[in-house]
Order: sequence, then C-alpha cells, then structure tokens
Amino acid sequence: MTKRHLLSFVTNFKDENRYLKEWLNYHISVGVDHFYLINQDGSVESKEILLPYEKAGYVTQYDWSHLKNKFEGPTFFFQKNRNHVGNITIAKNHRHETQWLLKIDVDEFLFSKHNSKNVSELIASYDSKKIKYLRIPRIDFGNSGLNTPPKGGVLSNYTRRETGSSNYKDCASTLFLSNNSYCYSQHYWFYKWSKKGLALALNDQDDLRINHYYTKSKKEYFQRQNISRGRRISEEDFEKIAQRCNAVFDDSILKHVPSDSFP
Repeated sequence: MTKRHLLSFVTNFKDENRYLKEWLNYHISVGVDHFYLINQDGSVESKEILLPYEKAGYVTQYDWSHLKNKFEGPTFFFQKNRNHVGNITIAKNHRHETQWLLKIDVDEFLFSKHNSKNVSELIASYDSKKIKYLRIPRIDFGNSGLNTPPKGGVLSNYTRRETGSSNYKDCASTLFLSNNSYCYSQHYWFYKWSKKGLALALNDQDDLRINHYYTKSKKEYFQRQNISRGRRISEEDFEKIAQRCNAVFDDSILKHVPSDSFP
C-alpha cells in the first residue's frame, strides 16, 4: 500500500513560538512532507502560527495543554511524561500514513550535506522495506558568543558547533514500527519483534545530519524548560558546554535556508 507521506516528523513543543515558523519553513523547503505536532503550549499565538500550515496540509496538530498534571515533570523508570504520551499517540494513530518517521525537536534541524540532494531525496534513496531505521548523527551547536537573543533566525545566528556528533536520532521505517506503547525515549523507537530488518547507523562522514541548537543564547539556555532535568543550570556548567559547543565554525546549512514567506 502506498503511503501518503515519504518523511514525517513527530514533535512536542512548548514556549517555542518564536522559532516555529523558521523551523517549519526550512524543513518544508528540504522536502519533509508532514509534521505531527504535539502542542503543549496551547496559546492563541501558537495556534495562529500553525493555522496556515494546517490549511496547506503540512501539519496535524494535537492540543496537549489539557493533559493531566501527572504527566508533567521529570520521569523515572517506566514513567511517562507528555512527550512520551505524544510520541506513542502518533505511532499508534499515524504510522500507516508515512514511510519514514522521525522524532525531532524544534531546536533540531535535519540537514543534507550533499551538494545537490535535499533531505527527502537522501531519505528516498534508502530501502524502507529492508532497513528498519536510519540512525542519524546529531551535532550540538553553542551560543556563538551571544548572551542575549539576537535579531533574525536561529540558523543564521548560531554558526559554531562541537567538533563531532555526540548523539543521534533514529528515523524509523514504519513497516517495522510497533505501536510504541512502552517506548520512553526521544531518540529511538520500538519495533515489531516479528519483523526483521537492517539497522543502519550513519556517521559524521555521511550526508545526513541533525543540527541541534542546544543552547542558543546564554539567556535562552537559562530560561529554557528543563522537564527532564538533563541540563544543569549554573554558570560553571554553561561555560563547559559553551567550550565544547563553540569549537568549530559551520554555516553550511545556510545554503538551504528559504524565504520567510512560505507558506
């Protein structure tokens, strides 16, 4: 059966309205077909931003702002937060609609380093009937010396990164994907035990990469929600991160930056 979409994203977001349009426009321009967005913000502004993308058929939105408080805060073993419940909901309800499915955040940009092929063309070159998932390297970008939020977009302002990838995200072929009822990761999926496929791990020399704008400006880093308590909010910790994440200049993603006028 032919899927409606080639590549779709699953994204939970909250308090990121200033970044949504750039993130959506960029990914539409590089060939991402659809976005399943879990709106934990619930604001009028977020809904107004997303409305034209919904009308154009790019976005399916879930309003998650009403979810019970038991899903708020950090999680421990076998506990679900709002992100987990959102990911599970999309896997259960929408995996049949798309060929490939990637969990990705609004501070992450999927990037093709290839000179002539965009993201969707690279994804389409992999056999989704044989490959269970693509493990895509993720590289952290720092604050590029900025202490306060700058004018303009994320991609044009944050151009310094760590030397090599320090994490990953798995892009799943939905032929192998289970309903993910017990998957608690933001980086990988669960798969059907009965269906065997290849697990393909890409590396820093391959053409696909995720740029993770980990800190943005220093002010934004300290203000950012920290639901999992994975970020240590102190001057000392920020300086360590800044030293690691500002090591190399890299503006190569700018060749893909579109006009802000879309859609």
